[in-house]
Formats: sequence, structure tokens, C-alpha cells
Amino acid sequence: MFARGLWVLLAAFCTCRVQAYDDAAKQEGHNIVQGTFPADFEFGAGSSAYQVEGAVNQDGRGKSIWDTWAHQDNHIHDGSNADVAADSYNKMKEDVDMLVRTGVTHYMFSISWSRVMSDGTSSSVQQSGLNHYSAFIALLLQNHIQPTVPLSHWDLPQALQDRGGWLSADIADHFAQFADLCFRNFGNRVKRWITFSDPWMFTWLGYELGVHAPGQKHEVGFYTALHNVLKAHTAAFRRYDHDYRQAQQGKLGITIDSDWYEPRSQSQADQDSSLLALAFRVGLFIDPLVKGDYPDLVKTTLQAKASRLGKGSPLQAFSYTEQYANTGALDFIGIEHFQSKVVSPKPNDHAHWGFYDDMPISFDDDPAAQMLPFRADTGRGGMRLEGYGLRKLLNYLRAAYSNLEVVVTMNGFGDCGTMEDEKRIVYMKEYTNNILKAISDGCNVKGYYYWPLADTWEWDNGYGPKEGLFNVDYRDDDRPRYPRASVNFYRRLIQDRGFDTTAVRDYHAYPVDRDEFLYDTFPSGFMWGAATSAYQVEGAWNTDGKGPSIWDTFCHTTDKVYGGMTGDVACDSYHHINDDVRIAKELGLKHYRFSIAWSRVLPDGTRGSLNQRGVDYYNNLINALLAENIQPMVTL
Repeated sequence: MFARGLWVLLAAFCTCRVQAYDDAAKQEGHNIVQGTFPADFEFGAGSSAYQVEGAVNQDGRGKSIWDTWAHQDNHIHDGSNADVAADSYNKMKEDVDMLVRTGVTHYMFSISWSRVMSDGTSSSVQQSGLNHYSAFIALLLQNHIQPTVPLSHWDLPQALQDRGGWLSADIADHFAQFADLCFRNFGNRVKRWITFSDPWMFTWLGYELGVHAPGQKHEVGFYTALHNVLKAHTAAFRRYDHDYRQAQQGKLGITIDSDWYEPRSQSQADQDSSLLALAFRVGLFIDPLVKGDYPDLVKTTLQAKASRLGKGSPLQAFSYTEQYANTGALDFIGIEHFQSKVVSPKPNDHAHWGFYDDMPISFDDDPAAQMLPFRADTGRGGMRLEGYGLRKLLNYLRAAYSNLEVVVTMNGFGDCGTMEDEKRIVYMKEYTNNILKAISDGCNVKGYYYWPLADTWEWDNGYGPKEGLFNVDYRDDDRPRYPRASVNFYRRLIQDRGFDTTAVRDYHAYPVDRDEFLYDTFPSGFMWGAATSAYQVEGAWNTDGKGPSIWDTFCHTTDKVYGGMTGDVACDSYHHINDDVRIAKELGLKHYRFSIAWSRVLPDGTRGSLNQRGVDYYNNLINALLAENIQPMVTL
């Protein structure tokens, strides 16, 4: 556990406080309040290049680290890759049609670095890639949709990874050249730029844990990659400042992903755990770009561990010149937020470095928060309805960074793919309404982007999770798009610009009473039964004169039946009439539906081939049922 002296330092380092665990605040988060968003509020949706574009070998595009990673064994849960994905590179019009149908004012899409610079350097510029993005931006603007453009969303060119990737000090210069190319070609039409989308994820998973591309496992990989990402951001920001801002009048920010960290109790130790977690998850990325350097709280925490281990801190130092360049290198903060965690202190006796292992904090789900469960086979766990956490996070940013402009660039909900996606609508209502509450609190929030516009290739989870407003049928080579019910909800929210109308507040994917449990009784003549079909249960496929059916032939002559199994015996109901009737009686059934095997009573299907033994079998079954007061229902 933290030494007492370090806890004392917390109070000196923190410029804002967190609200302690508060059931009333959580309940308030569920309450939908009326109100409208400001007139200039951005309603958007988003995607990223590698997840939707496909066309990986088209028009001179170079290989990215995710091309390499996805084609190696056992990295992707469903064995898929994004070679085609949603084929958005070739379906610009279809994607814009989705945006128009949704009614958004902005669309966030990233630029594939290796599509415009095939090896990631200025010597490999691909004009065809530049032409593609220029045409797409033009199509958006023709439809009154403003582009918001992240320069990098995880898909580093493989050629640069071969030189060390984000662990190499040279990467910042290459990124600045890439950014310059984009500013020069698109900046007259793009007014909101994002350098990196969720750098925490690709630095932690890709360079510390090694479970995402490029699969590097380094004890201090996260901290090294983080440092180079921040230097790259500052280089791009200063390039924009010096060469483009005056003429283009755009804004440039960075998008970070963060949970809200709710103190487990009102104790000072729990509140300090919340502040420390936020310093690691938010402050490591934002403090240098606002204040010039990493948070003192993080530096002191890591130095305390370093002293215990007898080694140096994993966090590299910025020079005074770099701190000067970093300071104020941010026009806005982009926030990705999906969930909240409950935090409290715990002992930290790890003898190695690691993002989570360096924090003496326990991170837990709030068991009291409402679950929004769905099928586990989609590769994603159930999410909890915790909109209050986004409101608290936005208020934290307001206090910590002098109310710098914030855009919620990613928020969304994954499910099993249902088209009547009521849970997504419930999720969107709560989180957007909590943004409205945060604006009422005084937070400088300028936009909300639902993520993603349509189902994507979801990194290591492949095509399993279904998170989009639109369904993409990945079984169809043409990749058709279909709107879910949430499209209509979001369109109505945008049209009404808030929650003043019952049409928004009371919107549902289906009648509100659909899932209510009705306590009543069935009519007296209601038929309670059970059912089977002949081929699935009878067996005796060549007994007593039965002829072959198409399923006998199919199962015996193809390899299309799982495990090579057949219905030759099945449940052997042909020889177990009494057993089947007995269990029907034990269940209390009043009806039993069974089918008649055509080839058992007419072996070749014609009247001239009558098989009396087959007729006798069904007569015996009917008589046995009637003897137990069970009425037969027969499917021919």
C-alpha cells in the first residue's frame, strides 16, 4: 500500500476533487431530464479506416501492422481479417447514404497512413489514396456533413514498425510528415483534426501486453510508446500552428479513452484512489499537452515504486524545450467513454513495471449498476448502464483543465446484432442525456459521436460484436447495410436537438410492454403439447420395409452433417412407443404432435407401394396416446 507520505503528497498535487460514491448521483444519472443541446453542438457518428475500408491491396496501399497481425495464426477470435471488411473504400456513396439517413451533422473517419504513404515516409506518397479521401470529403460536404478526421487509429504502416514503430524516437518526425501531407491536401475542408484515437489502447495492448498489433511485449513498452506518441502529437500540432492554422482555421486535438473511477466509499483513501486512477488514465496523455509535463502524482507514484525496486522510473523525462513545445498543444480533448469502475486502494508488491501493475488500486465493477447483458459468444461482456460516470468524467475534465473544449468522440453499445436494438437506445438515451446535464453543469462539451456508424471488424474480436447503428451483412459479398431501430431514435434526437419532446424521451424499438410479465391464466381449452418429427427421432431407417428419404441419402453420401452423424437410429422412437408416451403422460401433456414418414408408409412415395407395417406403427402410436387421454396432432 502507499506509504503515508505519498498519500500526503496526493492532496498537494490534485487541483480538483472527485465526488465520493453516491447512490443518489447514480440514480440521477438514470433520470432523463428535458432540455436541448446548444445550436452549434455536433451530432456525429464514427468509424476507423482499418475496421471498415477493406481494399488492403488496392491503389498502392501499403501494409499496416494490423494486416500482418490479422493474417497470423490465433490472433483473431473468429479467424477473420479486414481485407474486405465493410468495403467502405469502394462504397463511399453507401456510407454517406447511411449518414444522411441518420441525420448527423458530422462524420469521424480516420485516414489510413499506409494508403497515402505506402511505407509511412514522405518518399512513398500515394496520389490514389489522397484522391480517395479528397473525393470522400467532397461527398460529405455535398450532403452538408462536416468531416472530423483522426490521423491515426491504430493502423501504423508495417514498414515503420519494422524500424521500431512507436518504440522508436524517429517515429515522431515521420508522423509529423504524414500530418503535414494531410493538412496540405485536406485542411481547407477539414476543420476538426484528431492526431490519435485512443493511444492508451494501442500503446498498452500493442507494446506492453502484446495482445494487439504489433504484438510487442516490453515491460516499459507502454511508457516508451506513450512518450513518442506525445512527441508526435506536439510535432503535428506545431506544424499545423506554424504552417496552416491561419489559412485553414481548424482545430486539432487528441482523443483518449477513459472510464470513470468512482470511489468505493467516502473515505479519503478511496477518493485518492480515484484521483490517482484518473491521473494515470487521463493525466498521462492530457497533462503534457496542457501543462507541458506528466502529472506530478504519476511521476511520484512511479518514483516511489522505482525506489522500492532499486531501478529507474519507466517514465521518460521531457526536456525543458519539449515541455515548452508541449504546453498548450491542444485545442480540444476528445473523449471515448463506455463504462465506470469502482476503485479503492490495494497493496502493490509487483516487482515489474506495467500500466495497471504500477497503480496500488483495485478496479471493480459496480454490482449495483444495471446490466445490459447479451450473448457471450459475440466476444464482449455485458455492459452496465452508468451514464452518471460520463457526466462526472466531463466535470472532472472541466475542473482539471480549465474547461478546455471537449468532444465525446466515441460512445456506443454492442449486442448480438438484433435489429430492434432497444438496449442500444436505452444506452444512448442515458449517456447523451448525461452529456446534456454536464453542459448544464457548465462543461464545455461541443459534440457527441456515436461509435460506430455501422458494424465493423472489431480488431481481435473479428466480426463477432455488433455495435453499429446499421447492420452490415458480412455473409454477403456485396456488404449490404440495414438500419437498426436506433437509427430512427438518433435521427429524432438530432432533429429535436434534445429531450424536450416525448417522441425522444419515450422512444422505444418496440412496444414498451413487450417484455412485461403478465400474471394470468390460459383459457380452459388451451392446448398444451410437445412435438417431434419423424426423421429426427424415429430411427429404424431401413426397418420393416421403410424406403429411403432424401435425408437418408444426404446423411449417407455427403460430409455436410456435423460429425458425420445420421438419423439411422436417432432416439429409436420406432421401437420405443411406450417410453415416449410414458414421458408425455408424466409431463401432463394433452396433445402430442408427430409427423408421419412418407417413405415408411409409402416406401417409394406412391400409392402402389403401401407398407402395412409402417401404417401399423403409426396406428399403435395413436392408440397408445389416446389410451392416456393424449390427443395426437399429425404433420403429414
